[in-house]
Amino acid sequence: MTALTPRSSSLLLLACAVLSGGVARAETALFSLAVGYNGAPADADPGSVRPLRYADDDAAAFHQLARGLTRRSQLLAILDPDTQARFPGLAQEAGPPTLAGIDRAVEALNRQLAAASQAGLEPVVLVFYSGHGRRREDGPASLTLLDGELTQKVLYEHILGALQARYVHLLVDACHAEAVVHPRDAQAAVVDAAPADVASYLSEKTLARFPHVGAIVASTSSAQAHEWDVYQRGVFTHEVLSGLRGAADVDGNGQIEYSELAAFLAAANRSVRDPRARLETVVRPPPLNPRAPLADLRGLPAVSRLRGQPAGLGVLSIEDARGARLLDVRTEPGFAVNLVVPSGETLFVRSQDREAEVTLAPGQTQSIERLAFRASGVRPRDALDSSLRRGLFATGFGPAYYRGFVDRSADLVPVDLAAHDGVDAEVTAAPGPRRVNWWVTGAAGALAAGAGVFTGLALDARRDYQRAPFERDSLAARDRYDRDRSWAIGLGSAAVVAAGVGLWLWWQSQ
Repeated sequence: MTALTPRSSSLLLLACAVLSGGVARAETALFSLAVGYNGAPADADPGSVRPLRYADDDAAAFHQLARGLTRRSQLLAILDPDTQARFPGLAQEAGPPTLAGIDRAVEALNRQLAAASQAGLEPVVLVFYSGHGRRREDGPASLTLLDGELTQKVLYEHILGALQARYVHLLVDACHAEAVVHPRDAQAAVVDAAPADVASYLSEKTLARFPHVGAIVASTSSAQAHEWDVYQRGVFTHEVLSGLRGAADVDGNGQIEYSELAAFLAAANRSVRDPRARLETVVRPPPLNPRAPLADLRGLPAVSRLRGQPAGLGVLSIEDARGARLLDVRTEPGFAVNLVVPSGETLFVRSQDREAEVTLAPGQTQSIERLAFRASGVRPRDALDSSLRRGLFATGFGPAYYRGFVDRSADLVPVDLAAHDGVDAEVTAAPGPRRVNWWVTGAAGALAAGAGVFTGLALDARRDYQRAPFERDSLAARDRYDRDRSWAIGLGSAAVVAAGVGLWLWWQSQ
């Protein structure tokens, strides 16, 4: 074998570095643009199309979450007084939801994207829109903005084609979104359009032209349910945000992929019986990489987390102190979730009849099972409200539901659940705090009993020492006394320590 010279060794190391760099995956740099507008189209009939109430809340909630996940998040919305109260400080950050505002936002994002690319990062952009859409017989479908319409041509040329990103993920909560012809508000006229037609449109038009673009779009047979007072935002938006906070992370790797979010949305709406409230979604991942994640929840020091297996609680809801609903989730038994929540704020974790209050520091993780829940009440509402309450998130989400869902979805590439199965097994097998408490308490009792036995033996040795007539017997009795007394003191001290640990664990579990 020929020995390598120092020069050849250097060249070999350089070649290995180049080859490994070629196959290594660049770190993702995530950015976002959230647009929300409550107003109806300027020339729409006021009797058939009314302004929305919560499109600005949708955009604000998406922007609030994106600020913790992305390097830069931009908000274009006019926040009404109620929204400003729920999201204090965001009005100062928001720009106008106009065509010019979108152009300025895209231009600013491109500067950030270019800087990320130069730093060796892979830039990815989340684009979110909530508001009214329309489709006219004499014109193209469009989304409503303050100063005009966001038509397909503007969407393609000013947003999807203009953003210099590796991937663009488009999330739309609006009637006629991407030619989805289902109304969002209860007063608008219903126009039939099958989800298959929407999927065909997305595949043949949007994604065929932009293979790096993925899209998730809401559709429904009635738009009255698109906005719900309980959520104070669109139902679709709330479900998407719940999934992106970690509820959809079925494999537990901290990344939310299209197949995971699609299965989560399907599970959330599966049990809604009222056709007016039934929400369907069209999900198409970017053909360039169907497994491109929409969000990466790993390594976020500024956020807090709630982790656990909340299946026993039913539907788990989390709100902040201002009444803004952060997420809802219902899990399968044994499925553990890791949910991203705001830091430094008072949060209310609620089930159907119980609630707990918690405030977490940045980077802190709190076990859901160890929250101090107390009884709470629920007020019934009208028929549509009751249908949503009974149906939304009534189906548990987890690996079992996910496997069944992706098996029926040829366009979605599933995640690998092998590693997650191992994690679930470890979580299930690990002793809970109450089991550990009983073990420690039992050990303390056993140690105390042992200390009592040796105390009795020491007392017997002491009596023998006092009654011994010969020096040899006296010395033997003294040796037994010293030995048994040492054992009694040691075991007694260990029992006291174990009892203290048991009491501490009991207090923690309470």
